[in-house]
Amino acid sequence: MSRLPTMAMLSLLGVALFISWYLPAHHGIWFTLDSRIYHAVNHQAVRHPQFADFLAITNNRIFDLGSLLTMGALYLRYFLRADAAGRHRMLAIVLALIITALVLNQLGHLVPVSHVSPSRYFKATPDVVSIAELTHIPTKEFSSDSFPGDHGMLLMIFAAFMLHYFGRRAFLQAVLIFLFFSAAVAMRW
Repeated sequence: MSRLPTMAMLSLLGVALFISWYLPAHHGIWFTLDSRIYHAVNHQAVRHPQFADFLAITNNRIFDLGSLLTMGALYLRYFLRADAAGRHRMLAIVLALIITALVLNQLGHLVPVSHVSPSRYFKATPDVVSIAELTHIPTKEFSSDSFPGDHGMLLMIFAAFMLHYFGRRAFLQAVLIFLFFSAAVAMRW
């Protein structure tokens, strides 16, 4: 059975989502949604020091390494179960995954959109508190260009490769990894 119709539909959905964000003045409803989520998370960090610590930890570069190691652990599990021919095939798959991620990352930076991180955008808002003021954990607070997000894109590419080459079970595991690390990255300041 051909996956072409599904791929075309999902691609069109992605383009429609992008257009719904890109075309309206000030990004329409997406800006309102982003602003409300950002302010809600910021206020929770102020009220709950443990949550502020969690945000600081997930904004640390070492946390980024955690997502890479988690993806690697899932891939390694399938790699160790494979025979010699399967392992050679899997090395080619991981090489294709890396090349795909690098190419798509570079293409993503060609999109004529620059979007600073919410922490930089809302920095001057009087009711916003910096994570550095709430915790002493080293953290990355700002990003000058957070669209498209490198971390989310890599996690999606990984999930797509797991679905294509290893089936639904591997895909569901990769989606869980994607959801956890994307949610953590999305709360980045």
